[in-house]
Amino acid sequence: MKVFALIAITTCAVFNGIAQTNLVPNPGFENVVNCPTGIGQLYNTTDWTNPNNCSPDFFHQCGTMGSGIPANSFGSQAAKSGQGYSGFYSFNFWVNDERDYLQVRLIDTLEANKYYKVAFYVSLADNAQYGISNLGVLFSNNIVYTTQCDLLNYTPQLLNPISNPLTNKTQWMLIEDTLYAQGGELYMTIGNFMTDSLSDTIFISGQGWAASYYYIDDVSVTDIGWVGEKELVNEGMRFSVYPNPANSKIIISVKNNTSSSINFTIQNTLGEIVVQGNFYTNEFAIDIAALPKGIYFLRVENMVQKIVVE
Repeated sequence: MKVFALIAITTCAVFNGIAQTNLVPNPGFENVVNCPTGIGQLYNTTDWTNPNNCSPDFFHQCGTMGSGIPANSFGSQAAKSGQGYSGFYSFNFWVNDERDYLQVRLIDTLEANKYYKVAFYVSLADNAQYGISNLGVLFSNNIVYTTQCDLLNYTPQLLNPISNPLTNKTQWMLIEDTLYAQGGELYMTIGNFMTDSLSDTIFISGQGWAASYYYIDDVSVTDIGWVGEKELVNEGMRFSVYPNPANSKIIISVKNNTSSSINFTIQNTLGEIVVQGNFYTNEFAIDIAALPKGIYFLRVENMVQKIVVE
């Protein structure tokens, strides 16, 4: 599963001047109103709410009657960090389109035309017979709520891909993506927004419950800034990159080039080099059509520019 590399975090902070402040309050479900005394007690942690009439769970080391950590009513799992986490049903074989969701009010509204890194960890419960891939994240300006214990009829902006099945019962799996904010988003809702017929359910084992249930921990939304054409300077040499965002190619334009060969790399947010090469002219086109959508970092010699593939 994908994990942030130090180089990605460092590059964002240094070259964009953006503090990596998590906009999710109580991201690890650490805050206790009262120690949980059973399942269905999300109300015993702060900030997180239930947007429908189902019953997501709160687990804590001080919990009793099946709400403890690591052992609880759904299996055994240590917290990703700290002493708490939550849990929710994303699929139930016996009840059509029954869903749990988790909702939180962000610390601040998202700003239009900015990019935000969204990440959280999940682990499939030991007692779950099914896993899924299509967990989604919905951002909204207002509270999402229904009085029914069923599917929320919304389209999430972010969706874990089918190529990343969430089937691990022993390790925490990182789900991460980049959100392009429209502006004004204040609420974040996590869960399965697909109907049963469209959900990518994966049968794991014959023991346990005919359902998909996930623990969740360490939820984050961090500002990674505006992206646009920008000129960088290094010891007299300047370069700009355009268009940005782009979907097929980017063009590097170099001024005051005194070198016969200029090296470049493109890295993803994991710090992996996905494109590299060199060029000899003052203007050079790089084919990015094969890159998945997302945030990347273009390094020209020792200068770095954030780019977006859309």
